[in-house]
Amino acid sequence: MTSNNDDLKEALQQNLKLRRELGAEVAKASASDSNAKRIADVHATPHNRPPTDAHQATGARAMLWVLIGSVSLAVIAGFALGLAFGWIPLPSSVVP
Repeated sequence: MTSNNDDLKEALQQNLKLRRELGAEVAKASASDSNAKRIADVHATPHNRPPTDAHQATGARAMLWVLIGSVSLAVIAGFALGLAFGWIPLPSSVVP
């Protein structure tokens, strides 16, 4: 019975040792990957870098142009509907 306990104890210790080694290798590989990514980001040209907020046109100027465009389209659509339903009369010189 003691030989089974000794074998079990030895197997558990070997398992623990292997787990520690594996954990160290994973940590090393993870650190290597993050270093490679940092190096790639440093050497990336502006054309292949991921976009940042500055490239997405979310500033006040862009919002103003979107507002002006939206209001203009709403006025044009309202005028067209008004003419279509007769809510806005055409001048008599234009009507045949």
